[in-house]
Amino acid sequence: MITSEKLVGSENYLSWSASVELWFMGQGYEDHLITQEADIPEVDRVQWRKIDAQLCSVLWQSVDPKILLHLRAYKTCFKFWTQAKGLYTNDIQHLYKVASAIVHISQQDLDLSTYIGQIASLKEEFLTVMSLTPDVGV
Repeated sequence: MITSEKLVGSENYLSWSASVELWFMGQGYEDHLITQEADIPEVDRVQWRKIDAQLCSVLWQSVDPKILLHLRAYKTCFKFWTQAKGLYTNDIQHLYKVASAIVHISQQDLDLSTYIGQIASLKEEFLTVMSLTPDVGV
């Protein structure tokens, strides 16, 4: 099992994707999330496909059945991962929510380490959301 938290949509995509990435890294197969089959040398492709199919099957189990209906057609980890990212990260409401949380954060009754932890977490979430938005004529 990759993660105990199944992907249910944009509301938990970031935490789900972080868990999935860590699991793939821990198995030594993070390249399957970022490498297309065509980029694998022909001599290694048969073995790579076999491993990728097994990993993709495990990846399928990490999403809610309703979500899987939209992603089941993608039979490589790269295609599945790319499609999930495209579906659940281009979310302007999520971007607004994170930006609003950053603007309104205050220490209140929190101890300093908890407060700094919240700031760091919001920063990472903001950077993740921003890195997934298309560049607009910069």
